[in-house]
Amino acid sequence: MFSRHALALIVAASTAGSCAAILAVGGCGSDSTVTGGATDDAPSGSETGATNDGAADAGTDSPATLADGATMDASCPKGKVVASTGETCIGFGKGTPCDTACGLPAYGFVCFNGGPPGFAGCVQASSTGSFGDTYCCPDNKCVPQPDQDKECKAAGTPHRYQCPPDGTGGSVAPPAGCADGGGGGSAVERFYCCP
Repeated sequence: MFSRHALALIVAASTAGSCAAILAVGGCGSDSTVTGGATDDAPSGSETGATNDGAADAGTDSPATLADGATMDASCPKGKVVASTGETCIGFGKGTPCDTACGLPAYGFVCFNGGPPGFAGCVQASSTGSFGDTYCCPDNKCVPQPDQDKECKAAGTPHRYQCPPDGTGGSVAPPAGCADGGGGGSAVERFYCCP
């Protein structure tokens, strides 16, 4: 069974995905040309499941740089940088409100009690309180769910991760050594138990 937070995140992520198609037509509402920012769903090296070379993750919790206000119009969300201390997080891939034309990173996560743990460069784009807060991050990768570790009971894989949609009909590859931790009926419900 899913916890109250997990169900709220699933509903919020599903709603965000549905709304993305509707809101994408209008974009940020600016008729001016905006340069920079990735717009394709092609995976980067951090999205392909490639492992870290053992170097320390020095960028974790480092501040993100927000876009110059001159490039954003009034309909763009005003993001703020917050600590990556979240608990239950669900990644939903690309979608509203994570719009690179608005100066925000492309990939969305809904979390409780802070941004996605272990991520660098995330910006809080919206806050709903009881349904979690939405964070836009530069990387589309599996996110730890430390408050859901109790769901992983097998020896050697005590940590739960959620792997978001990859933009091509699948989900982002889990870290090395992970085992399937079950899932639900939607694209955001891909859970793994990891070392």
